[in-house]
Amino acid sequence: MRLVLILPFCAPRAFADVDRALDTHILPAHAELVIATQALADTAQTDCTPQAAPANSAIADFV
Repeated sequence: MRLVLILPFCAPRAFADVDRALDTHILPAHAELVIATQALADTAQTDCTPQAAPANSAIADFV
């Protein structure tokens, strides 16, 4: 019974940094992944050999 009374007060603290985590970590990393994915797709269109992909510096961090 006590847990049911305490839980509503704990929940806001558990999710307090979600917006900050999204803004500082998740969204910037996602943007970098989008750029790297596009670079990989562009490279694959011209040369789809394994040696061609690491030559692109945008992809090297994710390979």
